Amino acid sequence: MLLFLIEMLRLARDFAIALIDATIGFKRKRYEYSTIIRSGSDKVWQAITAETCTFGSLVPIQVTNEPVSNRENVFRIKTNYDQVMVWRQTLRREGQALHCEILADGTDPELLCGADDHFGYELAETTEGTRLTLFREVTPRSVTDAFVAPSGLRSGARTYKKQIEKELDLKRPLMERLTSFGIGISILAFVSFWYTMGLEVAALLAVVILLHELGHALAFKLVGMQPKGIYLVPFMGGLATTKTPYRTDFQIGFVSLMGPGFSLIPTFAFLIGYLASANSTLYTATAISAFVNFLNLAPILPLDGGHVIKTVLTAVSRRLALIVSCVGVPLGLLGAWWLKDYVFGGLVLIVAIGLWRSVKTGDAADDQTVPMSRFSAAVLLAGFIITAAGHGYAGYYAYSAYQKGASAGAAATPMEERAQQLSPDSRPDLSWAYAQNTIHAARIVMSSRMSEAAA
Repeated sequence: MLLFLIEMLRLARDFAIALIDATIGFKRKRYEYSTIIRSGSDKVWQAITAETCTFGSLVPIQVTNEPVSNRENVFRIKTNYDQVMVWRQTLRREGQALHCEILADGTDPELLCGADDHFGYELAETTEGTRLTLFREVTPRSVTDAFVAPSGLRSGARTYKKQIEKELDLKRPLMERLTSFGIGISILAFVSFWYTMGLEVAALLAVVILLHELGHALAFKLVGMQPKGIYLVPFMGGLATTKTPYRTDFQIGFVSLMGPGFSLIPTFAFLIGYLASANSTLYTATAISAFVNFLNLAPILPLDGGHVIKTVLTAVSRRLALIVSCVGVPLGLLGAWWLKDYVFGGLVLIVAIGLWRSVKTGDAADDQTVPMSRFSAAVLLAGFIITAAGHGYAGYYAYSAYQKGASAGAAATPMEERAQQLSPDSRPDLSWAYAQNTIHAARIVMSSRMSEAAA
């Protein structure tokens, strides 16, 4: 939590400085960030000069470094997202320093942070290990450049630190684990749920989200990927992260489906418990789990259903997959407006930007992943239909049973009590309270998804 708050303050500082620099005019600047790695400098040097490395936690980016033929000291970096950076080695002191110049010719413009862009690594032995300093010297072109440069250095340094210390089997200090980003963001997320829906509903919603993300994490293992963590995300829902990028469309589709697919187990467990006991809390859990997962299967990016349908259609035609994904954009925006979920609307707009780039390049799906066979697509589609039908049936059956209980004078559910607290003089009908609060819960989590499957 503490580290998360510190990083938020750093990002706010970076943005403020970028705005000031834009106002007075951008000048050449050196950004740098240092971290202590509990290892000898040889291990650190080996990591920064490795041919492959994976950066990022939420959306892993695999980087491959290779020499450019017929050009001395010139190298090419490729990512699993088909981005390319070409750089020239300007200084190399074994185990001490590596300085590089990014060459605009051959480098994707979005990877440049301005004109005359240089970056490098400097190592120094300390009593605690090795101090790794990352720097970037550049003349920014925009506020975005000036903002991305320092935050990128911090991300890179932390990646090397985690990677090296994990390879050495060094446990993170207790305070560092307790103040980690994942715990901090999850606590803030729970507080956001509590604030909008009350404690009991927030607790049930958190359980539903974590079980949903557990399904994604289990799917990672089943398709040979390494799960990394599960987090709650404020005002959005949750996400499961992986250490390795996707290699095939089937992996994307299967992992996407397994969130709501695995959630069929707790949804029907809640339903059976409610039918056996008539407990209002179990009814609320059933309603949230069924509705949230059913809505998450809507064929709209960036929802899980959107990723499943996109990968299934890619097995038939990349162009068809692109058309259907584009059609989902206005539907997603309409749904965000109807539910007043502007966070989800923003995510849909981000997806729209990526789809627009695909339209311009004629690419309907991610070229870095291998399309699945039509048989696999048919199996995945059948699983999609069964999962949607299962959650729809559970929600409808629970609601029908609840209506019978309500007519017999059953106690109000936690969602209804929360609705009456928020607006005690409006819409006293209990069925409306059920619908209102279930939809409100779904608004919070309708954008719950795996970041690794982002379009």
